[in-house]
Amino acid sequence: GASWELAIDGSYTSNMYGSDPFYNGTSGNIGVMNGYGWYQVRNWVFEEANGMWSEMIPNTNSEPYKRMTDYLYPNEDFSKLYMIDGQGSQTGDQWENSCSLGDSWATDIGTYCWLKDVWELDLETYEWSNVLPVNSNSVNYIGTNAFDYENNTLYKLGGYIPAPTYQGDIETTNESGLPWILFPGACWNGRFRSRPFDRRVFLVFELERLSPFTVAGSGVGWQCPF
Repeated sequence: GASWELAIDGSYTSNMYGSDPFYNGTSGNIGVMNGYGWYQVRNWVFEEANGMWSEMIPNTNSEPYKRMTDYLYPNEDFSKLYMIDGQGSQTGDQWENSCSLGDSWATDIGTYCWLKDVWELDLETYEWSNVLPVNSNSVNYIGTNAFDYENNTLYKLGGYIPAPTYQGDIETTNESGLPWILFPGACWNGRFRSRPFDRRVFLVFELERLSPFTVAGSGVGWQCPF
């Protein structure tokens, strides 16, 4: 049967929480980018080779700006990556109290920006190319995404609107200020999974019924059992 093989041994770091892993098809190596720690998000990129990490792109205030994002998608041969959207800013400082790049995305101690951009990374040259600019008006929700590499098309399904003011454990609201619900009567967590041999894309998700709760002066709302 299959077995795991250690690619690289490492140690603990406190400045790359939530960083995004990837595979470089041009070199056959694994890599990681972005990350959070000590009230800062970052935009650096590292690649492993011969058991060592090498910094391929430094942490700077240049675009694509520093961020947290779960949305990296490779092309067919893993020679390029597409990075969609994210929570961040030019400086990456979580203590900032406003966003100068567009819509605000509040945190428990400050404010980041809802970046609303798309970037392509060439994994042979490690150069970024912009696909959609920061604060693009075509990005209306943070949602689940997929990349069709045969037709060079990105898809987005559903999503939510980040809140400009901190809402405690619930950070997403609709225009009325109530928790944003994608589908009435259900909660979901999802990711796209592709099956290249027959060109299908599947949404793998968990679906749970909502339980009602009453909001003072607002009637009945719904809450997710997460």
